[in-house]
Amino acid sequence: MQEKSRLGGSADWAGLLLNREHPNERPAMLQTWHDLVFLHARVPVERLQALVPSSLTVEEFDGSGWLGFVPFSMSSIRPPWFPAMPWLSAFHETNLRTYVTHPEHGPGVWFFSLEAARYLACLFARVAFQLPYFHASMSGEAYRYEGRRRGFQLLPNLPFSMSELQSYAVEARRTGEWREATPETFEFWLVERYRLYSGGEALTTAQVHHEPYMVADGAVDRLEIAGLEPQFGTLDFSSVLVAKTLNVQCFAPRRVRSS
Repeated sequence: MQEKSRLGGSADWAGLLLNREHPNERPAMLQTWHDLVFLHARVPVERLQALVPSSLTVEEFDGSGWLGFVPFSMSSIRPPWFPAMPWLSAFHETNLRTYVTHPEHGPGVWFFSLEAARYLACLFARVAFQLPYFHASMSGEAYRYEGRRRGFQLLPNLPFSMSELQSYAVEARRTGEWREATPETFEFWLVERYRLYSGGEALTTAQVHHEPYMVADGAVDRLEIAGLEPQFGTLDFSSVLVAKTLNVQCFAPRRVRSS
């Protein structure tokens, strides 16, 4: 299935598959992701396009852009040459994202914000990756997450639009059987993305690598998200998936050449 986009042609299945290949370099960081919840809502693509750098095109599926809200837990976060530190290397994270493509580097993810429970992790990600991390108070277990962005953020500014997320509470559960996301399906288009973009108009890109996602259909018993409507409008998170644990390699960001 290929869905035409008003702002950039059809879904780039070949590009998504190409980005799954292991980069020909050593990873900069290792980490493990647990108990992921993928919530997605339709948002008019023009509304999303206004919030991303001009060199990126927001992708559509089924006639609209999509906003993803993804809470999960992380552990074993470390450089390849250093052991994981028990407190610093494990915490909850949430990201708010949409799906974009670049004419040279292909499809990927654009983050409007990422919340994390460790200040040093937020600081490192802003400085090293130009990613819009915010320090938050967070708790969670097995698809149940709560968080609130801290009011004072002692973090460097970034030159692009970020979300105004205030707080959230998510309680999800698995309702279907585990399966690998199948190419040329909606769930594959959502989750099988191994490239991210960051940095505003001075764009950078980075890759991750892991085994393909094992996902299952899910349902939400509680969902409260505050602060998003002014930017994104009324949101109906109609798509719910959960995913199994993944061991992930993260690679150093690269500057994208101006066209």
